[in-house]
Amino acid sequence: MSASARKNSAPSASDGTALCGYHWAPQGEIGQEGIPRGRVLLVHGLGEHLGRYQGVAEAFTAVGMEVAGVDLRGFGKSLGRRGHISQWQDYGRDLDQGLALLSPGPVLVFAHSMGGLVALDWLRTQRGESRVTALCCSGPLVGNAATPPAWQHHLAKALGRLCPILPFPNGIPLEDLSSLGSEVERFRQDPLRIGTVTPRWYREMLTALDHAWDFIPQATLPMQLHIAEEERVISLPALRQLSQSWGGEIDTHSWPGSRHEIMHDLAQEDFLAKIAAYAQDIFRR
Repeated sequence: MSASARKNSAPSASDGTALCGYHWAPQGEIGQEGIPRGRVLLVHGLGEHLGRYQGVAEAFTAVGMEVAGVDLRGFGKSLGRRGHISQWQDYGRDLDQGLALLSPGPVLVFAHSMGGLVALDWLRTQRGESRVTALCCSGPLVGNAATPPAWQHHLAKALGRLCPILPFPNGIPLEDLSSLGSEVERFRQDPLRIGTVTPRWYREMLTALDHAWDFIPQATLPMQLHIAEEERVISLPALRQLSQSWGGEIDTHSWPGSRHEIMHDLAQEDFLAKIAAYAQDIFRR
């Protein structure tokens, strides 16, 4: 049985930014009292939105999980300047609202790409710490595969102060997301896709990366980490270093032939089965 998301435009972050929220009810066996077997908070990547995560949500709901999340500010159907952030911690305000859409109880965070860096920063600042029991990350942003020329890097940082909202291309070829042409074209035609970021976003992302690497060895939560062996968006050495440096229990899986969006590539079915099984294991403990 498939699970349809119930969209809710009502949640607002603590600074008043209106967000688009999503909630998927559990479809599997959920016990005699109707209590979910677990709860999953979804965090999407750069330029996209949670409307692309129906398959991921269904993998979790099919095993009795309640699932929720929000389009982060500036993305999807949430308000905010497109691809812009004033400070990285504002994304944490958005995750607070996503967390509030779930029923009381422990939570597994599933985060992809930029969402991984958002989740790490959220946990680093101890937001949501009392409820989050584990992380499941797919190609988290812990380092960029392509390093911009030094002049471009310095220019972007300077513009972050002088002209922080000027949009510029994010530099990610859509073909690097999946080896499946149909998936690439589907995203290309997505009216909610955003292909730009701002200098302030870039500067804040770099700062968040530094903070994340300070936090990673100190982390205590268990994590399941998924690495696409044909990864072209996130630095493969950085992902492997994350696997070696994570302070908590780590369960790492590599996916031969897959590019950045494993959930939209050849290994989709096996990947979805793996993350669902991990959620079941976490909530049995």
